[in-house]
Amino acid sequence: MLPREWWKLSALWLLNLKARTPRSRRALVAHSVRIALMGLGCGLAALSLTLAIVSGFEWKLSEYVATTGGDLLHQNSWMNFEGLKARAALAPEEGVEGLEVFWAAPALVVGPEGGRGVTLEAARAYPSVRAFLDDDTTRETGTPDVLQIELGRALADTLKAPLGSKLRILVPGVMKGSLQGEVARIRELGIYDLESRWMKVDEKSLRAVLRAKDPEAFSRRPGDAHGLRYFLSERFHNPASGRALEDWQDAYRVRLEASPDPSFHEPLLRSWLEQRQNLFGSIGLDKLVLTVILGLLCLVAGLNVAAALVVLFLERDREIAVLRAVGLSRSQMLGWILIQGAIMGFVSSAGGLALARVFGVVLQRLPIAELPSEVYNLSRLPLKYVFTEQLAVFGFGVAAALGLSFVLGTSLVKGSFLDVLRHRK
Repeated sequence: MLPREWWKLSALWLLNLKARTPRSRRALVAHSVRIALMGLGCGLAALSLTLAIVSGFEWKLSEYVATTGGDLLHQNSWMNFEGLKARAALAPEEGVEGLEVFWAAPALVVGPEGGRGVTLEAARAYPSVRAFLDDDTTRETGTPDVLQIELGRALADTLKAPLGSKLRILVPGVMKGSLQGEVARIRELGIYDLESRWMKVDEKSLRAVLRAKDPEAFSRRPGDAHGLRYFLSERFHNPASGRALEDWQDAYRVRLEASPDPSFHEPLLRSWLEQRQNLFGSIGLDKLVLTVILGLLCLVAGLNVAAALVVLFLERDREIAVLRAVGLSRSQMLGWILIQGAIMGFVSSAGGLALARVFGVVLQRLPIAELPSEVYNLSRLPLKYVFTEQLAVFGFGVAAALGLSFVLGTSLVKGSFLDVLRHRK
């Protein structure tokens, strides 16, 4: 018999209950098959949705970290713009969509209703490396009337500082006295840890203010900035692109270390994953633990598949005995059972993944989707159905059904068909 005919016969045997099963036994067989499909499908749906939630956290956090802290951070000691340009000139051009020169210092910001210690970051953004290299930083004039400040949403809520609010900033060690500023933008990062300390100003404007208010302190500055951030294309800042980002980082490192200037050697380069290594490491461990636990639960639910096959076998044992009597071998019978298990695995897996999508849509519309950001670092429940992970869930469901069918089949094929024909009428 051809393999295609085997599959067709197995499907008819499993699905065509009206023609293949006596009326008195039809309900038992039908309910057994339905319960098996629903049990394994629900278990796989739980596994799929859990992976989507954890991956959503992982991908969302990686997106925020990469877009705020850069896909690659090149930290230096304080140096002038010319030294920074010499380093930026060695960066690979592939995938670079922006560059930021920055320096940071501890500061105290005072708003309408309170103050808080933060890290003031002054950054100068460029659309490309070439734009930074072509920028004439030696010819800068003019002092802004009011320093424009960007705050994180959580920090703005703490200071009770809406848009347009006046702020006073103290930066010890950078200048004497205080700086006056205005909240020009409130940024929602979605990560409480970043939002609660996020205060950013334009480096060019702050530089002009510092030079005008305290020229003596400005002249003692050790340099213009102490860091470069490279913002790469979207394909670099997600957990699945770690290899590509490492290759870009390695190429940059090789060029720096090949420079004749010894100060370029052994650069401190940190990718977005390394910047938040502890956070992403804990998420990865949580994902592994949840996957193992839910995988074991899916195996328990998969026992329903074995139970359904037992019911099918016992309710049709006379027909099977007749087939054995006319030449059906044990290996062919085992293959028949495996095909039925595979069909149930395919149906359960497909249904489970579809059910996970439905549950995800419903879940995000419920109040539970609003998360306390100070606890979970995200303000809303994220979902990310990663294709490779969902494919693995589908394959696991099929493999579980096949494995249980094989274990059951090896026991069922050992029975004597002659005894069945002798005692069953």
